[in-house]
Amino acid sequence: MNNKHRLNLLAFPAETHTVFAMLVLAAVLLSAFMGYMLVFLYGPDNLSVENTPRPIGLIAFASFITVMVVFAFAAFLYTRHANNIRNNKDIAPITEQDVKIKESVSSLAKHAGITTPQIEMPPKGSGGSSGQAFGFYRSYSIRLDDGLRSLQKFGRKSFDAVVLHEFAHIASGDIWRTYLADGILKSFTRLLILPFLLGILIFAGRGLFAFESFDAITTMFLQDVSLFFQFGFAIGIMALIWARLLQTREYYADWQASVWGASDGLKHILQELIENEKPKSGFYWFRFHPSAKMRLNALDGKSDLFSISNITFFLAGVLLAFMLAGGFQMIGTFFELILNPLGGLIDSSTDYLSLFLPA
Repeated sequence: MNNKHRLNLLAFPAETHTVFAMLVLAAVLLSAFMGYMLVFLYGPDNLSVENTPRPIGLIAFASFITVMVVFAFAAFLYTRHANNIRNNKDIAPITEQDVKIKESVSSLAKHAGITTPQIEMPPKGSGGSSGQAFGFYRSYSIRLDDGLRSLQKFGRKSFDAVVLHEFAHIASGDIWRTYLADGILKSFTRLLILPFLLGILIFAGRGLFAFESFDAITTMFLQDVSLFFQFGFAIGIMALIWARLLQTREYYADWQASVWGASDGLKHILQELIENEKPKSGFYWFRFHPSAKMRLNALDGKSDLFSISNITFFLAGVLLAFMLAGGFQMIGTFFELILNPLGGLIDSSTDYLSLFLPA
């Protein structure tokens, strides 16, 4: 990419960086906590008994392995996202029959100041008029639906708007963030939800046969419900962070495309989507893609793009609460792992060493 055509520092906003960092941090904390919980749920029976020494080394090892497995699987999913898109969308690199498409896309790439990505399209007759940028650094691809073949001839403004919107994702550097974040969320849910739910059932069944009093069974039931609620709430927060990341990237891609001259085409597309869009109910924070009306409001300046939203403040506060409540417990566990052998070393040290080791 030509440096003189790179976006300025505000073109990829601090909020998107912040939300992505929050998602990574939440995944690390929750994965470590899940390692701790899996030891508790699947470990020996006496782990749930009060005043029983905790296997600190096992807890630390399980937490570390859980984090590594989640992020290793997320990285694997990230490396597979391009092939998955090609298979799911049935697309392939364009041929000489689409030379006009290639010329138009190359001209727009030069205008945007980016290297022309590989253009991939489905067979003719498949319909659709959207696009999608994907791939890896220095080897990006752009998917264009079959309907863009006719738009390139008879609706050039709409064609330019779709292509420049996808180019904005590439220029902003949010392709890898998007698909890596998607891999993190999928990795967390696929690898940890089922073991956690099975662990709760095993723990409940084990306790049901071990306890004899009604009070003990009631306490165990409330503990299981509490664990289930905490886990569900944590998954909900991760989904909310992920949804905010997807929404924010769309707003700024629209904005950058309008800066490149695609404002009229974008507004035309969004107006058509609003007319055909069915009213959606539910909490808009959890929408993984902003509605056409929300995008048009942002494009018209009815929402402040370059400012931190209230949603981000809320997510930061919730994440901080998790860090204070659960993170300190994990930190205490790791400090205990380090300080216990050190305490033994101090007790067995000579008089001279005992003066320096406590410090």
